[in-house]
Order: sequence, then C-alpha cells, then structure tokens
Amino acid sequence: MLRLKNLLFAIVIAVVLGGFLYFVFYLQQPREVADYFEMEHEADAYEEEEYLLAEVRLADEAFAGFINISYGLNEADAWEVFANDPGMQEMHAKARSEFIRVWVSCQWFLNPTFPLKEDGRYDFANLDSFIDAVLNANATPYVVFANSIEYCGGEGHGFPPPEDEGAFADYVEDVVRHYNGRHDISSWYFEVWNEPFHDDWWEGSPSRYSEVFNLVYSRIKSVSPESRVGGYTGGYFEGNWFNYRAEDFLENTDADFVSLHHFGNTANAETDEERMGDIGLLYYDSMKDLRELAAAYGKGDIEIINSEFSSDNTAEYMERLDEPFTAAWYASALIALIKSQEVSMELFYGGTSIFEQGGFGMWSVVGEPYPSFEMKRYFVRYNKRGSEIIGLEYNRSLADAFGARNDEGVFFTFVNKMDEGIRLNVDVSELGKENLSGINNDMAFNASEEAEISLEPYEVLFFELH
Repeated sequence: MLRLKNLLFAIVIAVVLGGFLYFVFYLQQPREVADYFEMEHEADAYEEEEYLLAEVRLADEAFAGFINISYGLNEADAWEVFANDPGMQEMHAKARSEFIRVWVSCQWFLNPTFPLKEDGRYDFANLDSFIDAVLNANATPYVVFANSIEYCGGEGHGFPPPEDEGAFADYVEDVVRHYNGRHDISSWYFEVWNEPFHDDWWEGSPSRYSEVFNLVYSRIKSVSPESRVGGYTGGYFEGNWFNYRAEDFLENTDADFVSLHHFGNTANAETDEERMGDIGLLYYDSMKDLRELAAAYGKGDIEIINSEFSSDNTAEYMERLDEPFTAAWYASALIALIKSQEVSMELFYGGTSIFEQGGFGMWSVVGEPYPSFEMKRYFVRYNKRGSEIIGLEYNRSLADAFGARNDEGVFFTFVNKMDEGIRLNVDVSELGKENLSGINNDMAFNASEEAEISLEPYEVLFFELH
C-alpha cells in the first residue's frame, strides 16, 4: 500500500511539473507572426489597454520583386443577371477584372449554360450571351467545363465521370471550335471539370480524372494550340488529406496550369480570427509548397491559379460576405498571393450575388457594391500587374501593409486585420518623398516624418507617396 501511495504521489508531481514547464517554455514564448514572409524581425509591442499599435517601416531589402498576378472574378450563380444586365458588366470593368470565370455547366440551381443539341444542332444561345458579357466587360474568358452534358437535368451535386470520355472530349472540342470561329481565343483559359478532388463533383479516382483530362487537353490544343488548358481545382496545403490528388494530377498530365480552391475556412477555421490566421498557410506557404511539388515532377514552370476563393464558402456564412471583414480578409489574401511570387491569376468567388444582401459576390443582384468591391477597385488600380513591390516590415498579427511603385507613382495599402481600431506608425522617409496622402480617405502626412495612421476595425486604406 505504501509503495502504491508513493507511486501515485510521484505521478501527481510529474503532471504538475510538466504543466508548469509547458506554461513557462511554450505558452509564454512570443508567437512568430511573420514566418510565411521570411522576414526576420520581432513583433512590435503595443499597449492593449489604449489601442493596438504596429510599426511599419522599410525592409532592409527595399525591392521585393514584381506584381505578376492577373486579377479576376467568377460569375456562376447569377450568370443570367450578369449576361443580361450591362450594369453588372460595368461593375467588372470598374473592378478591372482581367479574367472572368465562365461556367459551362448543368446544375440544379442554374439554368444550363451547356449548349444542348436540338434537331441535331447545338443551341449556343445561353453560353454565347455569357461569353459576350465577359467580352463586353473588357475581360478575357476563363472557361470551366464543370461537369458532363450527360447529367443535365439531374438534381443536386454528385457528378460521376463521363460514361463515354470520347463523347465528352468531342463535345468540348465542338464548343471550343465554335468560339475559335467567332473570336481570337489564343489568350483564353480552359479548365477541365470543377473540383474533381471530392465525390460531390467527380465520384471517380484521381487516375481516371487524369485520363479524361489528357484526352480533353489534346482536343482543345488541336483547335487552339496557344490557349491555356489546366485543371485540378482542389486544395493543396500542409495537413490536407487529399494532397495526393494534386500529386497524381501533376505527375500524370501535361497541364499548362494547376488551379486551387482555397477558401478562408478550407483549413477548418471557424472564427474570423482563425480565417485571418490561416491566410499565410493557404495563400503563401501552400503556393510555395505546390511550386516545390510541381518542380519535383519536372513541371516547375507550371502556372498556379487560385480560381475560386473567398473568406468562407458555407451557406451559413453567405449572409456575411457583404461585411467589411471580407474586404479586409480579401486584401490580406491578395497581399499574400502576390508576395508568394508563385501565382499568375486570382479569381475571387464571385462577382454578381443572387441576393440583394450578402451571398457569394462583390455586389448584390441589384448592383449594390459590397465593401470588398470598393476595396478591390482601389487595390487593382494602384497595385497593378508589373508594379515593383516595396519591401516593408510590420506586425502581421495586427495588420498588413503593401507598397508598390509603377508608372503612376508610389502607393501603399494598409489593412486592419482586427475587429477593433488600430494605429500604424508608418515610416517611409527613406524613399525621399514629401507627402503621404490618402486616396480613399482625407488623411495627409509629411512623408519625411513618421505618420500615425488610424484604422477602424477591418478597414483598408490606400495612400499615395509623392
């Protein structure tokens, strides 16, 4: 009995001591907040009881690469509204959409965009109106053959692979040939299937998808060799259970691009704080990891495209997509994608919502712009493709900051990632300019001194240095 008591006493002491050591040596250690941008500096201190404070200053390496990303949006749920309303097309023009993702699909909640055969001839009326609307918006079509014509008229998700892959390839070739006869499609992108990484959209093996992809790829290239053809449209990040499907795609196809669908909740984030916290994983780290994987299969130069993403993709979250949080989240995700230097295109999901409030979109079905739209039209204008990136250091747990230099000037984007106000102490005096002036705000500062910039919760501000 004494021996048993001694043993129990020893166990209790070990548990208490272990918990104490865990508290001291783990929980009390400062968290790394800048790992995914490979910046070596500590998070700046702030006084929580007064306000959250972050320092923004030039990095030791002032040049941080170039912006090499093309901007765009999806149109899917409300494609008919977009196709028939010039005002919606004008919204894309204002957002400077370079590409618009066009769904060729049969789904229970959409009128089909698939050209169906009547009396032996295809009826292209729906898809033609969709494509024409994209061109009217001064954008380039990014066409996804989302599923097979064999399943038009079905209900819900659950799309098996084509029963006759040759017939599916013939069909895709006929559609591509139709547009090659009407337009110069050499700059168009074609995506084969939507999300074949899970059973809702594919119900088949990864190897079968690669086989179907290769056949369709060859048919599209036979019509338009310069068009870009790719697929996968899944996820790829550390801890993701279906990464092996991306590996199969890269190993067994000759795709021109691999596309990803990473939403803010893809890594199981449940709160806005967690969605913000996963941005580095989903839009920087994973881009680097995917590039490394592609190189291992001899495809180091393949394009990486984020063809669907938003702060969340659940029905429960839809009503919140018109809130300022999504605008701040989107700005921060764009900064991560750009800084990764691995991504050639981003296509936010989506443009036109099917609702008058909320829903997957950047404006409502009646054309009311959401905060994400207001943010993006500034972001794309002042952080345009080809701009030089100005290296900045700052506390990324609180904010994001981005600098760009192009033929129009020097511009800065500041993002409050917090649900409370913060202050940024910004020092860009080494650039030798006189004024730091607000673009979407009325603030103005002497650029030779430190500027104290206040941001409301989830606010995104743009400034010009001149």
